[in-house]
Amino acid sequence: MYIHVGYPMILITSFGCIINYLKQCYYSVYIYEKTVNNNDESKSKKTSLLHRICELYTQSRLLNFLLTFVILQLLYSLVVSYVSDNYSLVYIKKGFCCFSVEYLPQIVLVCIFLFVSFPLIVYQFYRLHENFKFVNTLMINLLIMTISAALFIWALVVPSYNCSLIVRYLPSDAYALILINLYYMNKKANKLELNKNGLIKVLNDEFLFNEFFEFCKRKCCVENAIFHIEYKKFKELNNLYMKKSKWDLTFGEHCILKISKSKSKISSPDSVLNDSSNIDKITKSSNYDSDEFKNSKDSNWTSDLDFSNFKDGKKKIILYSEIHTLANDIYTNFIDENAKYGLNIPDKIAKDIKNDLLIHNQRFNSNTNTQLNEENDIEEIFDYIYDEILQDLYLNAYTDFILNRNKNKEKNHRKKNKNKNINYDFDN
Repeated sequence: MYIHVGYPMILITSFGCIINYLKQCYYSVYIYEKTVNNNDESKSKKTSLLHRICELYTQSRLLNFLLTFVILQLLYSLVVSYVSDNYSLVYIKKGFCCFSVEYLPQIVLVCIFLFVSFPLIVYQFYRLHENFKFVNTLMINLLIMTISAALFIWALVVPSYNCSLIVRYLPSDAYALILINLYYMNKKANKLELNKNGLIKVLNDEFLFNEFFEFCKRKCCVENAIFHIEYKKFKELNNLYMKKSKWDLTFGEHCILKISKSKSKISSPDSVLNDSSNIDKITKSSNYDSDEFKNSKDSNWTSDLDFSNFKDGKKKIILYSEIHTLANDIYTNFIDENAKYGLNIPDKIAKDIKNDLLIHNQRFNSNTNTQLNEENDIEEIFDYIYDEILQDLYLNAYTDFILNRNKNKEKNHRKKNKNKNINYDFDN
């Protein structure tokens, strides 16, 4: 899309800027020669091709030509995509590769620029550079444009560049995603309020959170932002677990006995924290029981409903194990004395959480499975800390974040108004 729209807009608008400057030069020369020749227009009139183009040039005509060209070439590309076998979208394995038939309008435009416009403009620059010094700057810009146009033609011809890995999997219009994200982020940020609801919106929005996270680096509150991410995962798992708890997940005695025996083989009451390896063993043992159950279902389990309940119950056990693992990871990384991302919380709260987690781990590592079917005992274990984290983020980071955005917004608004006033005074 960038090549379809970008190249014509760059070349045509650049050509229009050059013609506009040449038009001003011609007008100055025309006024000068008219004055020298005592208002004799016949002696000062120019009849070159480029001079006639400058006389016909207006911004509205340039804009109409540009829009017409872009629309026509997009329609051409759409038709080619269904007709031509060489079009890049036909063979997906080739990726975003370029083909001459697809880019015929761009090639024609570039050739006209290289072999028609470029010689005429250089000739006129050569004639005017002694009287107009800024022509030298235009000449440099023209050379850069010419080199870019030549590289475009070369990229279409050379296969190694034409279908390289970069071109295949990273199309040239990928920058548009960044612009879309920036527009979305600014639009969302303009609606933020200076309260906790606004902070929650920032934390729950992916793009706003990324910007806020970068701001937290300067405010030394990165650990709070990381805790929010882990806490959100923890609450999502708990919500899913509680949702499953509303179903009828009654186990048969045979199923409970098999899972209890498999857990008793790998459980140890000494393991209190950080027992993720045991969780993996529990999961694998549960898989073994499921297979054994399937092999003996004809003799012991003839009901399809019982089999469905068994599978749902097994999923619930695995989900509860994930909650258990994540809770211990959060404690180790954020609350423990040697935590990697130590949070600034009172010691009493940290001790209470540690005691609650010890009780939970002892219950989890017990030899019975009845606790897994009860209500989640650690669902709200980190809620108080999260409220404190929100309060800290709101006072120390979010307030400055909003004020800083509003300050930059007002600064840009004043700068824009200042430029408008300067342009208005210049026109008058």
